[in-house]
Order: sequence, then C-alpha cells, then structure tokens
Amino acid sequence: MRLAAIYIEDNFLFEEPQTINFGGKFIYDFTDIRGITRVENHGLVENLYDQINLSLVSAIVGKNGSGKTTLLRYIISFLKGKGYGSDYILIVEDNNITYTLCPSLGAGYDFTERKLDINLIETLYYSPYLDFKEPLDGVDLSFDTILEEDIEASKNKFVANEDVNLSRWLKAKNSIRIFEFQISKYAIQLQTVFDFPKFERARFSFIRYKLDIDYDKDRINFHNTPFDLQYAIHTLYKLISDEGREINKNRPKGYSHVILQKNLLKNYLLEDLLSLFIIQMEKKNQYLQEGHLEITNKEYTELINDLDPKEALFKLLELHYFQVGSQKIALLPVDETKQMINYLFDVIDGLEAENDRDTRNFDWNSKSIYLNNDQAIQLIEYHTSFLNKVDQYYGGIKEKGEVIFSKRERIEGLISYEPSERDLSSGETALLNFYSRIYYYFKKQYLDINSISKKDFYVLLLDEADMGFHPKWRKSFVKSITTFLPYFFKDLRSEIQIIFTTHDPITLSDLPNNQIIYLNKKEGKNIILNQEEKPVKSFGANVHDLLAHSFFLEDGFMGEFAQELITDLINFLTFNEKKEESEENIKHLKDWNPARAQKVIDIIDEPLIQERIQSLHNKKFLFKDKELLAQKIREMEVQLAKLNK
Repeated sequence: MRLAAIYIEDNFLFEEPQTINFGGKFIYDFTDIRGITRVENHGLVENLYDQINLSLVSAIVGKNGSGKTTLLRYIISFLKGKGYGSDYILIVEDNNITYTLCPSLGAGYDFTERKLDINLIETLYYSPYLDFKEPLDGVDLSFDTILEEDIEASKNKFVANEDVNLSRWLKAKNSIRIFEFQISKYAIQLQTVFDFPKFERARFSFIRYKLDIDYDKDRINFHNTPFDLQYAIHTLYKLISDEGREINKNRPKGYSHVILQKNLLKNYLLEDLLSLFIIQMEKKNQYLQEGHLEITNKEYTELINDLDPKEALFKLLELHYFQVGSQKIALLPVDETKQMINYLFDVIDGLEAENDRDTRNFDWNSKSIYLNNDQAIQLIEYHTSFLNKVDQYYGGIKEKGEVIFSKRERIEGLISYEPSERDLSSGETALLNFYSRIYYYFKKQYLDINSISKKDFYVLLLDEADMGFHPKWRKSFVKSITTFLPYFFKDLRSEIQIIFTTHDPITLSDLPNNQIIYLNKKEGKNIILNQEEKPVKSFGANVHDLLAHSFFLEDGFMGEFAQELITDLINFLTFNEKKEESEENIKHLKDWNPARAQKVIDIIDEPLIQERIQSLHNKKFLFKDKELLAQKIREMEVQLAKLNK
C-alpha cells in the first residue's frame, strides 16, 4: 500500500489547485476535483531499497517559507479525514487496485475504488525543531511533544531524595531513551552505517513519587489503594522509615561513612519502590474491595517484626492477591521486584570506595551509583521487566483479539540514567534522538506491552530529521532510514511509506526524480512544480547540479561575502580612470591597493577563478602583455613537467 498522490483544490497554502505525486505506479493529473487522468510512471523501480515492507520513499524540497512543514501537516490531516475546510482527494495504490479517498468526491472513476478503510492507516510525524507548534493527530514525536511529555512526567516526583532539577531530569529522560535504543537489536542495523558513540560508565539515581502524607501523624493518606492492603502498606512504610532513622542514629565508633551511606541508599531505594507501588494503585478507584492479603493484618505485623524491610516488602508481595471474578491474581510484580531489588542491593554493596571522598563508583551527595556498561544493560533489562508487570496493574481490554493496556495508566519508572563519560556532540544527539524516539515510542506501546492497537500501514513524515548531521552522516541518511525503519516495522508486521523534507542536496542523490516534490515561490505564491517544470536530475546526480536545480540557487554556489569581495577585487583590477564610474564605486575602490589585492588572490581556493584574477593583477601591476604571456608559458611548462613525471 502507498499514498501515491494528493489533489488539493482550495486551501490557504496554495492559491491555485495543486497536484502532489509521490512517485507511485502512476503519475496522476487532476483537471478539477471531478476529473482525474493518469499515465504509467516508467521511472518507478519496485522494491528499490530491497525492503519488502517499504512501499515508497519520497522527499519534499524547497526554499524556506515555501510550505514544506505546512504540507506535511496537511498530509497528516487529510489522512486523518480532517481537511480544515479544503477540498482534496487522496490516491492510494494497493497492489493493482487504486483507491480514491475524498470526503467531497461524488463519483468514482473506471480505474479507482472507494472501499479502503482509512482507519487502517496511521501517521507518524517527527521533527527535531522546538518551534512551539500545536500537537498533530496520529503519532506525534516532534521535539515539542516529547519535551511537553517529559516536563509533565517530572511533576510530583523526587530524584535522589531531592526536588526535580528540570534540566537534569530532561537530560536523563533523553539519555535513557538513547541508551535503550543503543542496546536494542534494532541498533545493530544502523551500526553498519553510523559509528555510534559508546559509553563505558553511567550514573543511576532513583525516582521517588510524592505521596499524600500527614507528617504530623506519620501516616499515608490513601484514596484508591485497596482497603485490605492499606494497613499492611502503612506498616511496611513505617518499618522502612524507622530503619532509616536507626541507621542515622546508631553510628558505632569506627563506623565507615561509606558503609553507612550504602545502607541508607538501600533504605531510600525501598521507600522509592514502595512509593511507586502506592502511586500506581492510587491512580484510579478500581480495586478498593478486591485487594487482600492471605493472612490478617495482625499476622502480617507479627511476621515482619523479625524481618528486615527488604524481606518484609517481598513478603507483602508474596501474600497479596486480587479477587478478580473467581480468580486470585497477584497484580503487583513479585519475581520481577525481587530480581531487580536483589541485583541493585548486590551492586550497591559491591561498589568500591577507598574513603568518603571517593566518588568514582558511589556519590552520596547526588545519591547516585556508577555502573559499567554490562551492569547498566542488566539493570535496564530488570527494570523493563519490572515496569511491564507494574503497567498491567489495571488490566487491559480486548481489541481485535489483542489485549490493549491503557497508556494513561503507565508508570514512569524507578531509575534515572545519565552517561557519565562525556556529553554527546550536537550531531550525535541529533542522530540518536531521531532513531531513539521512534524506537522508544513503539517499545512502550507495542514491544513491552500493547497500549494501543497496531496498524497495518504507517506513513512516516520526517521534517528535516537530518538537521545537525555531519555531511558524512547526511550522505548515509536515506540508506539508514531505508535500513532501520523497515526492519523495525517488519517486527510489527506493518508496511511503511516515508515522506521527508530536506535542505541537503546529497540526500536527493539517493532518490529517483519522480519521487521528489519541489516547492517554490512564484510571484509571492507557493506552488508545486509539475512534471515539465521539475529538475531533470537527482538519482546519482552531481551535488552541484542538485544545488543549482533542486534548491533554486540561481546565483551560484559561492558564499555571498566571498562573492562580493571577489567582485570588488575584479572591479579594482579592471578599473579604468578614463571610463566613467559612479562616485560610490570610486569611493569603494579606494579601500584597495596592489598588496591587499594579492593577499586576497592568495586565499581564493577555486583554481580557475584564482588564475583568472591573478592574470588581471599581473597585467595591471607587474607585466606588459609580452611579459605576461612569457610568464604564462613558464607556468604551463612547470605543469607539463609535473605531468611527465
């Protein structure tokens, strides 16, 4: 399946009706909203990028302000059945069938059908810009949306027992997305294209959820936690708090501060974990009557008197159950919690520190631990398994044979991660942000547990996703998106189409010309170039040709400053006192002299331009015509001698 063309009859972006062909099996032309013709697209190479589930790759190029981003937003709105008052037609090709999707189209055509369910199609939009645009329909992974979600997630939390530092929080959220992508099997496909930075050490701190606590009475105010679990949870909370006070209070002579701090960190970690469980249960009033313990509250209190807080927590998890219908179910994670907490306790106990000021592996001031890459991967795996179970607390609903868990009930997690060796460069951040945000979204929604229904066909709209890439990485951009994205969506059993905007000429050399949409401004109006107006070269074309024709650089490729300076230099070298010159030009030429002219000539790196201007300089200041010719002969003899060698 692929979106082959769009006809837009009337909207504010284009003053005249426009046809957009993405490069499908046919090139479509619209006389008006009731007249469609088509001719075969002889330039289409099926499966060009050797990915069966990648139906088409198209690019949109044009000057700033020509409407590239707006056009992407229109495509999304059209695919979602929202035209914002526009009359439009979507042409979708599926094998040998062509569908027209249009709310305002009254009749079909002999080569089209109108049976396609538009709900089978999902859009995914990615933009690296923070430009404060409104969220879009479909899957919106723009910087604006991700930032808003990360900031929202920072509310009602502590990190390392301190109020959230928003800058650190945002960095940590982004870093863990990048890290989880880098250790995934999907990143392997990209490592053949890009040289990803590797981190040997990472800093972990722990998140605590703010509870409704009456500190005067040292009690938690419960609202939605099951009645029969409230007493036991409060008893456990008090046991953990009392242990923390005891550790601080009873410091034997010679007691190492490092050991003291490790014990306190483990104590804090248990309180962090308990706060996570409580917040998850408090989200909505669903299980007030269904949650129970296998023993009475009194028996539980007596039982944990002889246990440390960690074992008391484990015992609560082992004894809890929910009576859902005729079944007894443990909705809070038992084995996953034990696995993660035991691992963390062992890691904390094993951290080496020579004295209280040694922060190589353990930093009490920031309540952080430093783990090597293998330890970090192991902790992330345990944490993911733990969260996947916690996220299923409220149960799911069946949609099309799949159990879907509500995204609204998802918990943020327990760990905060930051790489500790060095910060990523801007280019590395841009690259990894792009791929990690796509991966992270689908990991949370599909790969870990299903939160939303999967679609059969995704249209990916990438708005200058290559922004910040080094030219070497831009050169690999199309190869990378046609390698990673189909491979990833193949696991979802979904077909994809990619439409991206770019300002990079190298990128266009990886696309056939019939798959490129050219936007331009003509007499102040936005237009889409038709087949006759489009540049004729793209795939495998010379970068200079692409710059000249595809990006509408009518006045050459040289920077404007260099161009103006060289023009002034030529005017100086060709100035004729007998010829009439404007007063402004004469005044401008007074800034030049032979020495300055020669210095500027020496720094010109285009050989042909430098040679021509040097000749002008020599003729004006050094040689007569005969001498100049002799000088030229000598230079060419030197060049010939080099070639003969």
